[in-house]
Amino acid sequence: MSECENYKFHRYAVGSDKNGYSYEDWMSVEKYSEWWQKKLIRTKLSKRTKRVFNKQKKAPKRLNAETGETFTRGAIFQGKRFIHYTNSTVKNGYMGEEWTDEEGWFRVCVNNTMSNRRKAAKEKGKIFDLTSEYLHSIFPKDNLCPIFKVPLVWGGNKDNSPSLDCIIPDLGYVEENVAWISTRANVMKHVSNPLNLRKMADWIDKTLYDLRVVR
Repeated sequence: MSECENYKFHRYAVGSDKNGYSYEDWMSVEKYSEWWQKKLIRTKLSKRTKRVFNKQKKAPKRLNAETGETFTRGAIFQGKRFIHYTNSTVKNGYMGEEWTDEEGWFRVCVNNTMSNRRKAAKEKGKIFDLTSEYLHSIFPKDNLCPIFKVPLVWGGNKDNSPSLDCIIPDLGYVEENVAWISTRANVMKHVSNPLNLRKMADWIDKTLYDLRVVR
């Protein structure tokens, strides 16, 4: 900030003087210091600072009355799904909580997956051109992995958790080139290739057949 004797320049004001220059707002050093301190305080009271402040106050987490433990992501309680605790709010002396219904939980999980895949695609220099609406629309209507036919469960058994597969990796995450399958199926698909998987399946079939013949 510019200084002029015992005053500091604050800002340009609306309007102009007879010479065509904008009006100027100057403050005494003392007043400017007071204004600056208030500005710092307002800036510090951001959401981030509030979270830190509440954390320092050590507001306890409300416990699940059914388990006696803190709520975990995806936990069902009184017909709602738990998303997470929040430091930005304190209610009744406890940390804030965010809950949703089953449809909302599904959307949260799909959107989180989309966000993670977009980030991964960017890091690998691949295309990502998908919307949450499209990803919702292609989720299996029977809620089963199209490969292993096991129920796709968010936050349950990790092997059966839904995973967004990029069918042909080089084409990127675009419509018609992605599918929801189980994490187990996706891992198997990406650590091998169709030819090797067929060879393994043929070997297993032959080995089992030979064992049956011997017995």
